[in-house]
Amino acid sequence: MKKSATLSLFILVMACYPLWGQQSQSLYHMHYLGQSNFLNPAVQTSCKWFIGLPVLSSVHFNLANSATSFNQLVDRNPGGYSSLNIDEVVRHLGYRTLFTTELHISLLALGYKRDEYYYNFSVTEKLNLPLTLSRDLFNLAWNGNTPFEGDEASSRGTALYFTHYREYAFGISKKVDETTFLGLKAKVLFGKFNISTPKAHMGLSTDPNSFDLDLQSDILLNLSAPVRVDVSNQHINSISPVEPIQPLHYLLNRKNPGLALDAGFIRYPNRKTQISGSVVDLGFIRWRSDVYNLSAQQTVSYQGVLIDSGNVTQSLTDSLAFAITNRPYFTLLPAKLYLGVQRELTPKINVQGLGSLVCYRTKVVPQLTFSADINPFRNLHLVGSYSWMYRSFTNLGLGLSILRNPVQFYLMSDNAWGLLYPMTSRVFNLRFGMNINLGCSNRQEGDRPTHGVSGGSHCPAYANPRERQQRRR
Repeated sequence: MKKSATLSLFILVMACYPLWGQQSQSLYHMHYLGQSNFLNPAVQTSCKWFIGLPVLSSVHFNLANSATSFNQLVDRNPGGYSSLNIDEVVRHLGYRTLFTTELHISLLALGYKRDEYYYNFSVTEKLNLPLTLSRDLFNLAWNGNTPFEGDEASSRGTALYFTHYREYAFGISKKVDETTFLGLKAKVLFGKFNISTPKAHMGLSTDPNSFDLDLQSDILLNLSAPVRVDVSNQHINSISPVEPIQPLHYLLNRKNPGLALDAGFIRYPNRKTQISGSVVDLGFIRWRSDVYNLSAQQTVSYQGVLIDSGNVTQSLTDSLAFAITNRPYFTLLPAKLYLGVQRELTPKINVQGLGSLVCYRTKVVPQLTFSADINPFRNLHLVGSYSWMYRSFTNLGLGLSILRNPVQFYLMSDNAWGLLYPMTSRVFNLRFGMNINLGCSNRQEGDRPTHGVSGGSHCPAYANPRERQQRRR
C-alpha cells in the first residue's frame, strides 16, 4: 500500500506540536506556597490567612508529548536543507503515544489556619485535553499495510478525553501530632464541555493472499457540547455550533455535576526528614446537557486492485454506519498519585525526590523528579530540578519564590530548558502567580516552613527541652 499523505501529515503535525501535561512536579514540595495544597491537601501554610486573588494567584500551563521533539523529527543536511526523519521516530515509538494540553486558572483561593487545623477553599477553571494513539496507527499511516499482511493494524489503546470543567474545592488539614499531618479535600465539579471515547477500536486486516481489506470497528464517542450533530442515513454530515452562540450560558451551565476527592499525609520520621504522599482527583462527572452518543460496530470490506491507499481509507471510513442516541453518561477524572521525600542538608538547603503517576483509562503515566530548594536570604527561595517524564531525560526545571508577607510572587517550570529551546524539547511547562499572606510569624531561623509548623525548619517534636521551652516563650 502506498503511503497516505493525508494521514502522514496529521501524524507529523501531532508530533511536532507538544500536547501532553499534568500538574507541576516542582510545586509539590514548595510548602511555603499556598498552591502546594492543590497537590497534597495535608499541606498547611505558616500564615494565618492565605488569599489568592482571581486569576492572578495561579496560572498553570503545560504542553508535552511522548513521541518526539522537532529536532528529532527533522534531519539537517550540510547544505542547510532539512528532511523528515519519520522512519526513525516511528521505530522508537512506545506502544501508546500520549498527547495532551492542560490549562488551569485559579479563580479564587482562600486559606485560614486556626490552632491545629487549616481550612481552605478554591475555585479553579480546568481544561484538560489528553489523547493516546496506538503505535499501529503511526505505522499504518507512514508504512502502509505491508507490515500487517496476514495480521491486523489495531487502534487498541487509542482514546481521547477532552474536558472543560469548573472545580469548587473544600479542604481541611489537621496536625495529628508533632510529626504527622493529614488532609482531605472534597470537590464539587460542573462540566462545560466533553468529548470522550469509551470505545475506540478499529482494526484493519489484510489477507496475505488476495490482499483484500477488512475494517472492523467498535466505536463509541460521547459528546456534551453546545453543538448540533447532523446525521442522516447513519452517516455524520456535519457538527456545527448552536446558533446563536451564548458564552454566558456555556460558562454558567450546571447541568453536568460531578464529585471528586483528594487525600494526603505528611510525616516526619526524624527532625530532618519528611515523607509525604497524596492521591488527587478521584472522581467523576455525569454529563446530561447537549449530549450525543455516536456508535459504530460493524465490519467493512474492500476487494479489488488497490490503486490509492488514501482513497481506500476514505472509502472504508465513509462506509461506517453510525447510530446516534442522547443518553447521559459518566467520565472519570484522571487520578494522580504522589509520593515524596525531603531531607534537610543544612538550615538553608533541602533536597527532595518525587515520584508520581497519572492514571488515564488506557495508560498509566509515571514521572520522577529530583530537586533542591535553596533559601539564601529571608523570603527568597530558589529551586532547581531534574525530571524523567514523557520518555525524556532532558528536563531541567527552575523555580523562584520572592517575598512572603503580605505579598508573595512565584514562577516555576518543570522544564526551563524547553522554554529556552522549544525545538529540542518534548515538554513546555509554566506556572506563575501572586499571593497575599496575612498573619505570618516572624521567625529568626528563616522562612522555610516544611509543613506548616511555625518555629523553624525542622519538626519541634525532636527539639531538646531547652529548645521547646524557648519556642513556648
